[in-house]
Amino acid sequence: MVEAAQALASLESLLADAGARRRLVSATIAVDLPDPSAAVFASRRADDRWFCWEQPDRDGFAVAGLGSAHEVVSRGPRRFRDVVSACAAVARRRGADEPADLPAGAGPVWVGGFAFDPEGAGEAHWASFPPALMVLPELVLHRVEGKTHLTVCAVSDPGRDPGEVVAGLTARIAALREGALPLVDPHPTGPVSIASASPPEEFERSVAAAVERIRGGELDKVVLAR
Repeated sequence: MVEAAQALASLESLLADAGARRRLVSATIAVDLPDPSAAVFASRRADDRWFCWEQPDRDGFAVAGLGSAHEVVSRGPRRFRDVVSACAAVARRRGADEPADLPAGAGPVWVGGFAFDPEGAGEAHWASFPPALMVLPELVLHRVEGKTHLTVCAVSDPGRDPGEVVAGLTARIAALREGALPLVDPHPTGPVSIASASPPEEFERSVAAAVERIRGGELDKVVLAR
């Protein structure tokens, strides 16, 4: 169980101090959760936004986000500019309670992405994502050199009681649990079969040809489908 009473008390005080101003507030503490990605995966709800990113060769760096304290959405040719402006407006004058020696990358983060098409992708598996989306997770777990920090985030809202916000985050933290990150498909003990209209050698030749064309400056991006 993660003990975060002090961080939550600080967050409630920061929300109260924000008054009528709409701004990001956060509190960060060290926690004993060695695997942020596994914790977020095990603790996510069916309707949650969640995010995991790891770079093991960077001193075991990992960052994982759970829930959504705030979202920025846009579309069209101005989507990049719109998202940058909206994220900056929320983060401006941030109120925070965090250790002085907080490692780089720890604290509140924005996670999300952009479609190549200004109006978004047409495939069904992208239907839940707008053309431009950035999410500020409610909980952010950051690990580097074997040390993990938890950041609790909220965006002040003059029409909402700070105690109500903190109560929701208290329940969110109480539900955090560790678990083994599942293996990707195929399942190691299940039967596996691979079917293709083309032999594997043809795919390999296509990849090799694409690499040569990229090196020759003919292509910038290649999408291969099987």
